[in-house]
Amino acid sequence: MAINLVYLETFLAVHEYGNFTEAAKHLYVPQPTVTNRIRQLEEELGQPLFTRGKAGKRNVQLTSAGNVFLPYAEQVLTSLTAAKKHVIASSQKNLLKIGSSIPFTHPFIVDKIKKLYTIKNEININLSFIKNSILNHRLIDNTIDLAFSIRPFTEKNFESYTLGSEEFQLVLSPEHALSQYPYIEDFTSLQTESLICYEPYMEYIEANILAKYPFKKKLFSNQLGIIKNLLNHNYGIAFLPPLLLTQEIKNGSLITLPFKSGCSPGKIHYSLIYKKEQANYINLL
Repeated sequence: MAINLVYLETFLAVHEYGNFTEAAKHLYVPQPTVTNRIRQLEEELGQPLFTRGKAGKRNVQLTSAGNVFLPYAEQVLTSLTAAKKHVIASSQKNLLKIGSSIPFTHPFIVDKIKKLYTIKNEININLSFIKNSILNHRLIDNTIDLAFSIRPFTEKNFESYTLGSEEFQLVLSPEHALSQYPYIEDFTSLQTESLICYEPYMEYIEANILAKYPFKKKLFSNQLGIIKNLLNHNYGIAFLPPLLLTQEIKNGSLITLPFKSGCSPGKIHYSLIYKKEQANYINLL
């Protein structure tokens, strides 16, 4: 048997807590596991490491061999722990953490990530979908390095790069009764419809539409796949940027209807937000 890190941690825990039961609690393992580890360690070394107390006494003490072994165990554990931290820290240097409140399938984002991944081959990229309400905080607390956002961000030490914008459009199934019309006159004619709401974009919908035109029934989801499925099954209508649904619109499973001139559900703007020290990545885009 080779002496490994687990046996050293167990030995030091028993020494620190003075008995096997408390050491087991600290290590989150059953007490027999601790006993077995110490027994195997003692067999490997050929010497008892602890003296057991009398019957009814659970406390243990180091033997002379245990006292000799103690500083070596501490040194090895300290060195291995430091080495592990160093290796992890080294790997993190090449990790670019990207957060987004916009679906990563959006063409604007897919294009940028593809460029980063292609140009900087040594970079590992971690992608996280994050709510609008906390995306900026994740930048500030260094949880992420870059962010794709639909909100402006003016915090010190950060910069914003405009990716583009697009108009919200009415999206529905070709089986929906409204699909027979060439365009929509106004929002009043839609209020009896069930509105399917994509939650990450709700602040735009609420500000531009719902504040003036309360819909009879609303369905909410933060999963774009669910939104698409509900639309495909003709559960209602939605106001969405069409680039989110490029494939569905192209194959005809969903359609968009224009509004009469002067009537618009609003425009959404996309930005890439980054720390100033990350500008070297942005210059590649």
